[in-house]
Amino acid sequence: MSSQQPTSAPSSPPLAAGDGRAHRQQFRHGHKLVLVGAWLVSAIVFTFIMTRPSGTTRARWEQPNTTNYESHDPYVLHLTERSSWWNEFHRHRYCNVGVVSHVHGDSLYGHWTEYEFHNYHNEPDYFLRCVVTWAPDGVTLTEPTGHKLFIPKNAFIGGR
Repeated sequence: MSSQQPTSAPSSPPLAAGDGRAHRQQFRHGHKLVLVGAWLVSAIVFTFIMTRPSGTTRARWEQPNTTNYESHDPYVLHLTERSSWWNEFHRHRYCNVGVVSHVHGDSLYGHWTEYEFHNYHNEPDYFLRCVVTWAPDGVTLTEPTGHKLFIPKNAFIGGR
């Protein structure tokens, strides 16, 4: 018969029982992954909200009865803000300018263009101080600074 020699090494529990260390490490690692995932989703949602254009209509002017384009009249010129909350310092400068048919009642039906206004002092009432002139050859939007945007009649009539 063979007998084992006594040793001074501490005895360790059987492997089947384990001390739970590995399980706790896996739990901590999984917990970190959940926190990183939650942070990532929050960052994406925050970025989406802050960079999304507001789409607020800043001003609108209706075509007067004295001008007739003889195609889906009357029209309305819309200024729709395309700035985002992220761009707060230039919030009152960037707009989509659209000349749309009022007959269809849909702001998507018409001609849209992006335009950067010269509102360097970020005045919220700047758009309301713009002047719109409806002429037989098109529409002119004049800013308080004197800058002008001309949209030719052929760009917005004829079912565009």
